[in-house]
This record gives sequence, structure tokens and C-alpha cells, in this order.
Amino acid sequence: MGNTFLTCPTDCGTLNFPAIDVDQDCTAFEITESEVCGVLIVQDGNYPTDWTSVAAWELVINNPGTTAADGKYLVGRGGVPVADKTTVELPKNIDRTITRKYALNLNILNMSDQNYEFLRAAQCGDTSIRVWFETVGGFLYGGPTGISPSIVDADLPLNEGRDSYEQGTLLVGWEADGDTARSGSTIWTGVTQTDVGGSTLATVFGFASTAFGTGTTALGPVPLP
Repeated sequence: MGNTFLTCPTDCGTLNFPAIDVDQDCTAFEITESEVCGVLIVQDGNYPTDWTSVAAWELVINNPGTTAADGKYLVGRGGVPVADKTTVELPKNIDRTITRKYALNLNILNMSDQNYEFLRAAQCGDTSIRVWFETVGGFLYGGPTGISPSIVDADLPLNEGRDSYEQGTLLVGWEADGDTARSGSTIWTGVTQTDVGGSTLATVFGFASTAFGTGTTALGPVPLP
């Protein structure tokens, strides 16, 4: 199966529906942007003690580091499309989805030498890692122990044309019974960006920082292609 993210009834038990909003058709509900803007990667077992806390991430993320213990925080633009589903036919004309295959693609626009080498390392395909991703809408996905991938890869195309520029793409794929839990991200709020990546992140967003976890810096418009 891969990742188990859902808590479903067993032995034909009754599913208790969670609470939902009472007023759902007002015009004041929040519309949340969905684009993936960051990915956090650590070695399997090297989880943050609290996946919702920047202070906990500070202890496991070290972008300038070069050992297996140094987790990474990548900034880019990407998304997770609808999963490919495997269904089985059950008696009495009932079908059931038994597994879903997800694919996260993150386009890296800052193609520094360090980021280029990281993406080349991703082409080794090591899946003994855990992954979380965050969105511009201010959510962090992955749960307490992250996503266990079934494939890790990267593409480094060099396209033809005067308007062609270098970029790399990180691919992370996984199987699960359903979508992962989410929490409000304390790293990216849509207004401020907490520095969780040292010099690499500072280069992307254009503010000075030499260490992980130096607080938040207000951002102006960030020019992206």
C-alpha cells in the first residue's frame, strides 16, 4: 500500500463523518491558493519533533550541510495533480478504491551550482527519505512523519530558444490510501517567509541570512516567470 494516511472503519464498521461548516454558501469564506512553493526533505527517521513548528524544523534542516543528517528545504513552483486510482470490483455492483498514486513536481528556478548538484543527486533515486510540501495558500502537508516516496527523480532540461532559461524539476511519487494530513504552515504564510534554508533560500528571496531560523522577513512582489 505504501503510506497509510486515512483512519477508516474496519470489519464493516460505521464511518463517523467529521464536522463540516454550517454556513457553506456565504461569500466570505476563504479561497486558498494551491500552488506548491516549497518541499522539505529529511532522511527516514530524522523527523522534526513537531512538524508544525519552525523551531523543530531548525534542528533537522541545514541547506549548506553535506551529510545525511542535513535535511533540505527547496523553494520552487509546482503542484500535485489528481492521483491515479486503482479500484476493485466488489459484490453487488460496488467498486472500491484501494490505492492512489501521487506525483509531486517542483520546478526549481534558482539553478545555482549547489541546487544543480542537489538535483543530480536526486537522480540517484534514493527513497529512504521523508517529504513534506507547503503551498502558497499557507498549508504544510505530510503529517508528523512525512511522506514515504516510491520514486524520487529529477529533470535538468536545456531547452532551445532565446527565451529559454535553465530550470530543474524535482519529482517525488508515492502510493497511499488517501491524501495526507495538512496543517497551517509556519514557514510560508503568504505574506512572510521564514528562513529555513540558509544561503540558498536567501538567494531566492533576496534577503540577507547566514543561518537557519533567523525569523521572518516581509516580502515584496517576488518576480517569477
